[in-house]
Amino acid sequence: MNTQESKINALAYLQLADGDESAFREIFHHFYPRLEAYVLKVTRDPLLTEEIVQDVLLTVWLKHQEFHSITEPESWIFKVATNRTYDYLKKLARQRKLMSTLLSRAIIYEKDTENRVQLRESASLLHVAVRQLPEQQQIVYRLSREEGLRTEEIAKQLAISQSTVKNHLVRAMRSVRRFMLEAARLFLL
Repeated sequence: MNTQESKINALAYLQLADGDESAFREIFHHFYPRLEAYVLKVTRDPLLTEEIVQDVLLTVWLKHQEFHSITEPESWIFKVATNRTYDYLKKLARQRKLMSTLLSRAIIYEKDTENRVQLRESASLLHVAVRQLPEQQQIVYRLSREEGLRTEEIAKQLAISQSTVKNHLVRAMRSVRRFMLEAARLFLL
């Protein structure tokens, strides 16, 4: 980073501290690609990375007044990014553990009539979760999960790119997972 860029950034941080939206835009555009690369190395998930980076930059805006007293703003921003990344990963680990526990219980008690009813209710909940997805995500989800088609096959059938299929599937899985986890939490209560 050259001296000229440091001065511009230092000035931008001071302007940000005073609530200047154009300074925030400058900082946003400066940091977004750097934060994205930094977080992606840890998450290896583009959608999760995007969510975290946006959360970090939202935090920068919400705490803009603190930039009056922050001596190393870049380090502070990357520390926020590190903390948010690990918070998200811990949350995902807890969710996976909960899902694993629920699936274990379903397997252990599969022969029990009451649990068969619960499994049917879970299937019904899954159906509801899928129906709440946007139309394109529903189609991609069903072709992948219910019909067992591969990404390439879905892309050809729908005349869209494979990356679009992957994005729809990732978003659909995330929405379904959230819906099912919320239902599981309510069930456990």
